[in-house]
Amino acid sequence: MCQILDSTNNAICNLEPSPNLNRESRDMMEGRYDKPFQLVTETVLKRASAVLDSNMIYGEKNVTLGPFIPHLYQLSKCRFVYVHRDGREVVRSLIDWHNRMFGTIYRECKEVGNLSERAKQAQASLPIEEDSSDYSRPRPSSEDIWHERWEGFTRLEMCAWYWSRINKLYLDQLAVSPKDDWISINYTSPSAPDLIRVLRFLGLEGLGLERIEELLGMKINSLKNRINEGNSFPRWPDWLPVDRVRFENIAAPTMQRLGYYPKDYIRYSPTNYGEWWKKNEGGLDWYQWMYDGRKLAHEDFFTFVTMLDAKGEKVESLLDVGCGLAVGYAETFAERRYVGMDLSGKETEWCRQNRKNSLHDYVSGDIIRYTGDEKFDIVFSQGTIDNSYDMDALLRAMVGCSNGWVYLTAYRGWFPELSEHRYTWSEATTCFYNDISPTVIRETLLSLGCTDIEITALDMGIREGNPIRFETRIVARVC
Repeated sequence: MCQILDSTNNAICNLEPSPNLNRESRDMMEGRYDKPFQLVTETVLKRASAVLDSNMIYGEKNVTLGPFIPHLYQLSKCRFVYVHRDGREVVRSLIDWHNRMFGTIYRECKEVGNLSERAKQAQASLPIEEDSSDYSRPRPSSEDIWHERWEGFTRLEMCAWYWSRINKLYLDQLAVSPKDDWISINYTSPSAPDLIRVLRFLGLEGLGLERIEELLGMKINSLKNRINEGNSFPRWPDWLPVDRVRFENIAAPTMQRLGYYPKDYIRYSPTNYGEWWKKNEGGLDWYQWMYDGRKLAHEDFFTFVTMLDAKGEKVESLLDVGCGLAVGYAETFAERRYVGMDLSGKETEWCRQNRKNSLHDYVSGDIIRYTGDEKFDIVFSQGTIDNSYDMDALLRAMVGCSNGWVYLTAYRGWFPELSEHRYTWSEATTCFYNDISPTVIRETLLSLGCTDIEITALDMGIREGNPIRFETRIVARVC
């Protein structure tokens, strides 16, 4: 992109000119730099002035300029071209550059990587304390939801976090800039017309479609272009399921914000999702033990149903998402329409054989993919959303099945500080162990038109062998 802009008749566009503000950029992001206007004046604007004096347009590409967008604009009223790519392609590329060329991307990562001899030599020749490029890459602050887990991240996870963090920075900065002074371009698979749009926006001349297509075909600055080597790290469709999950856990919100995922996107579900639960042999005793361990949560729900009855909102039908063996619920709702749904066909078949009730049915399936037509007065779930591959999609599906209320508990805790959900995949139990964000849940319910929303901490008391005292309780009326 930079070389294409530099090939026009009336502009000079520099690629990462020095000084490239590696240290200042990260310090600025982390609140340790206090002279941004002076810095921009003495570096970027100084470089620009000589070009402007020659009656040319000046541009430069530096990812480190992100924190200085407001200062650049205030000083120069410049225009911005925001170039972004599919995060999965960026992560693949970063890992390839690490493995084949530099060996220095997030040097604290405990995962060594498949380093070439060239990368090993490059890494050995550059002491960490002198590596300003790696220093420039941000790390999660203490307020970031991934701060405590950073040390155990794989390099793929670190690169996914980097891509998400940097693009969020640019999006946030540009969102408060005048709309007429910035443009974005998706550079995952750029076309000549995309570049023509950018050239017109900048007022650049002397470059036609043919030459642009030629330059795009050269794959400038690729590994092939630099060292005559192709990509070795696989493209994302060929990633292991665990790596796809790791990427999504971290980068899905930014992927959606940039339009790489649609608004109604459902997060990736590993092919073995739920297999352990479908095969476990815990039986009735195990489900009874789980029920007894969260008895206060179950009693809270029974009280909620009784309260609705007392107010004249008679609850006649209920859908239980993640019913297991319906312990406690088949008996309590013996005289109401009750449908239990579970991923495990083994569990629902047991219920059909052992819980005979003409008002009750048991369905094997995933609520997120459920296509049934029946609506229920209450759709509820006790401690299932925490293990879902997509908590918001599960909530949307529950709302879609309700003509009255949704009621959920999240057993893994109360996390009012989380600005987004935190997902963690367990290969051992083939499900997720998630921390739910009350803020995101409220936004999801509001977007669905729900009212009377209550998202509160549910006090479970002090329980032997269970350090979690407060769970998350979610209640909303479906309109």
